[in-house]
Amino acid sequence: ETIVAEDVTTDRIVGVGSRAIRKLYVDGNQRLIGYLSNLRGLPEIRSGTLLARGYRFLRSLHGDGQVPYYVTTIFDDNTLAKEVLTSGRAGLPQYAFYGRLLTYLIPLQRRRGYPIHVRRGVAESELTLVESAVNDFNRRHQFAPVYARDDLCGVSRLLPGLSKEHFYVAWHNSEPNATLAVWDQSSFKQTLVTSYARPLKFARPLLNIAATFGFGMRLPPTGGSLPYLSTACLSATGDNPDALRAVLAAAVSDWAARGYAYLVIALADTHPLTRAVAKLSSLTLPSSVYLVCWGETATEELPRQNIPIHLEAATL
Repeated sequence: ETIVAEDVTTDRIVGVGSRAIRKLYVDGNQRLIGYLSNLRGLPEIRSGTLLARGYRFLRSLHGDGQVPYYVTTIFDDNTLAKEVLTSGRAGLPQYAFYGRLLTYLIPLQRRRGYPIHVRRGVAESELTLVESAVNDFNRRHQFAPVYARDDLCGVSRLLPGLSKEHFYVAWHNSEPNATLAVWDQSSFKQTLVTSYARPLKFARPLLNIAATFGFGMRLPPTGGSLPYLSTACLSATGDNPDALRAVLAAAVSDWAARGYAYLVIALADTHPLTRAVAKLSSLTLPSSVYLVCWGETATEELPRQNIPIHLEAATL
């Protein structure tokens, strides 16, 4: 559900936000949980009452009783949003810090392989095995998505355009030992450059020349989109870092020199696989994960704190 705030005197949209309901794993069980995202407002209305009114409207939607609470993420450098949303002022819901998420940008450059066999693409007869591997991994984490066969084929609304041909699987004794899907979301989601800081504006031509030799990424012109790929359906049996590195290296090498700059993947900062991914990354974007709820949410409905989180950045 997309919430839109419109100034009726000028017919101008001044604020937006999104409420989604998803089937996630919580405490090892499948539950419907809310997710809040894309909260934006024009600077000139931020000091008014619009935010409070927007959250009152959100609370009325929450009255449908479909979910007990919501999950949301805020980038750590967005200090204004953190300060305002966690203040509890003006009837805002409670934003309870739950953990930290690290989004890694891995340069798409050819890498050496690992002594683990990785195959691109999943046959129709292998989809059930891959689906089980992904869900078994997700079940061990808080707020990880529940996937079905149609999701992995990209024919559902959850992972539109995902292709089973873009899966990378490390097989061991005919069982998936690690999985990863590369997902091009540019047909429905882009990150556009509105402007560059003055020093970067003048340095961009030189940086793009360096990028042709494998140093850094190409910077698009103003108005252009940043060419990156997302990841989905990550799994690693026993949190095996070598198997994960193998599928990542295979994916990165396969998509190098195709016009994309980065492969984006996110893990909780305390996840045992974080170190394996960090070694391949050139840029890390930290964010905080919050549970958003109103006072009537029962304590027993809240998740346990001793289970690691796993939010897939591609579906946030």
